[in-house]
Amino acid sequence: MGDYYDKSYEIQCPVCRGTKYRNPQMKLMVNNLDNVQNVMKIYNMNEEDFLTVEEWNKYLEEIEEIVYNITNDINRTEMEKKIENYERLHKNDIRKNYTKRSREQEELERHLDAEVLRGLERQKAQREEELRSKLSRERNKTSLIKDLMASEGDASLIVQSHAERLKEEQQRENQKKKELELALAQTTLKVKEFSSGVKIGFAGMGIAPVQLI
Repeated sequence: MGDYYDKSYEIQCPVCRGTKYRNPQMKLMVNNLDNVQNVMKIYNMNEEDFLTVEEWNKYLEEIEEIVYNITNDINRTEMEKKIENYERLHKNDIRKNYTKRSREQEELERHLDAEVLRGLERQKAQREEELRSKLSRERNKTSLIKDLMASEGDASLIVQSHAERLKEEQQRENQKKKELELALAQTTLKVKEFSSGVKIGFAGMGIAPVQLI
């Protein structure tokens, strides 16, 4: 097959050629994932490439059948020939979609890098705000003690005045905290598609899980 497809259906040690997983179910699950990835490198069309939903669903069913049969070693040779024929007939489309997804992956990585930097900046701002809040409380406490020691008036009035000022500062701090939390929530990474409208990866395809025997 072409550059996109790997016939090695099991993850193997490069030295002893043994599989990594001794547990049969774990081995089957890992191989199933590997098979999905390999098949999807060839069957890499998107929903928008089809004229009708029926055609798209039929395409997905074909993928499911291939992956299931290969995973469970059913008509493996026939499935491999089917993939080879599909690749030969759709080579240009496969390469085009492969290149398009490579560009999208690069864009996604750049987006992730930017998100990480913004996240670090927000965390720094949050820590600075918490430090300012702590220092403010300590200053208020010190100020209250000094005022009480220096004043000859009613101590309860001084305490009340400081309490009101502290309450106002606390309200401002709470507002700033809410704004920071809102900024964090709004910028949580939820990348599902780029401006081109093409979905990232295959999560949006709605492929049913392949049954394991």
